[in-house]
This record gives sequence, structure tokens and C-alpha cells, in this order.
Amino acid sequence: DEYCASRFSYLSADQWRAEIADGKVTLDGVVVTDPATILYGGGTLAWDGSAIVEPEIDDRIAVIYEDDWLIAVNKTGNLPVHPSGRYFNNTLVALLERRFGCKVYPVHRLDRETSGVMILAFDGKRAGLLSEALSKGSKEYLALVHGIFPEDELVIDLPLGRDTESAVAKKRKAWPGGNEQALTRFRKILSAGEISLVRCFPQTGRLHQIRAHLRHVGHPVVCDKLYGVRAELRLSDLRDSAPGEEDAVLL
Repeated sequence: DEYCASRFSYLSADQWRAEIADGKVTLDGVVVTDPATILYGGGTLAWDGSAIVEPEIDDRIAVIYEDDWLIAVNKTGNLPVHPSGRYFNNTLVALLERRFGCKVYPVHRLDRETSGVMILAFDGKRAGLLSEALSKGSKEYLALVHGIFPEDELVIDLPLGRDTESAVAKKRKAWPGGNEQALTRFRKILSAGEISLVRCFPQTGRLHQIRAHLRHVGHPVVCDKLYGVRAELRLSDLRDSAPGEEDAVLL
């Protein structure tokens, strides 16, 4: 149970113990019902997860470039890149592997609810080389935010750290005492009413960096369930979800 919970975190340790007790796990072809069974190298562990229902996703993936080494796709706004939390088969990687009939390796990542271009390679070595090259380039995001954004370029050079006041495990907070250096530049494009469209240029690659920085300056992303004006909706959405979700609730 300890191995399963750490290696396959879409189920919690308690859930894995229940799956084992129900006879859904085999070791070298033999059903195992004792969660304390010791694993040794070379064994084959299998699990019948056919009864697990994953959340719905937007699988309308458009391939915009393809060659013998890599593909570039337009990832939709409700699709995790790789297995995490309650998602295993309903991921970008799994969908593309079924489509192309081979392994694919993400060169970078986007949050589940973020749409945009994703590059994936057909072997791990090239994915690593592409990832290294990409890290030397620049990234730009577009975001709709609440409020009238400043006309001049806004530079936020403020570290990030865990938001200890939040029950969401991976929620970040921008504050001087944060342990992760983070810098983001923002440029306003236009405002309409109380909403602004801004260009975001992260100079570092911290988790939730853009969202946390925008929240800090009072311009949270519109409809952001974790950092937006109705952030409590994210908590209510997660309290009934399986542990291991991307932004797991600490209860």
C-alpha cells in the first residue's frame, strides 16, 4: 500500500488498502489481499482500475506541427498534461499515445486549466534537449484580470512560498518571506469596464507564479478558482475529490 500510494498518487493510501482488500491487485499473477505484502525487485504488480471513473475533459486536441522527432499541439483548457490526482487515462499524454501508438514525452507543461501550445517529443533524450533549449527562451501568456490594470509596465519581483493560511496544499503566496525567487513582467493591452487584458512575461518558472503575482497586486485572473475573487469555490470543488488531486486539500 505504501508503494502504490507514493508511486500512483491518484488514489490515497486508504483507497489503495481498500483496492487491495477487494482483490483488485495481483503480484506476479497472484491476487494479493494483504496491504503489508513486501515487494521485491523484478516482480510484476498489476491493478484492475476499470471501475475508476475519471473526471470529464476537453479532448479536442489540434496537432499544429508534426515531424519524425516531435509534435506541437494546441492543448485545451480542461486537460491535464500527465497523470495527477484523479486523472490517469484522461490526460494529454495518454490521449496522444493512443493516437500515435507510441510513447510521447512533454518538453514542458501547462496547468490543467491553461490552454496553449504544448511540445512533446517521441523519445526522452530529445525531450530533455528541447526542454533545456526552451528554458533559455522567453514565454508569454495572455490573461484576463479583474480591475483597471496600470498603463505602465508592471514588474513584480517578489518571492513565492506556500500559502499557510490556505487549506489547498499547492496554493502559493507572494510575499517577502517566500523561499522561491520569482519575477514577472506585465504589460496592459486594453481595459473594458472592470476587466483588463494583459501580457504576462514570467522570468522565472515557479508554480502558479503568474496567478499568485496577479493576486498579490489586486488583479486576480478572471474565473481563477484558486486565486480569483471567488477562491472558496476551489475548496468546495476539492473537498469531495480523491486525495492526490493537483491542488490537494489538506484536511
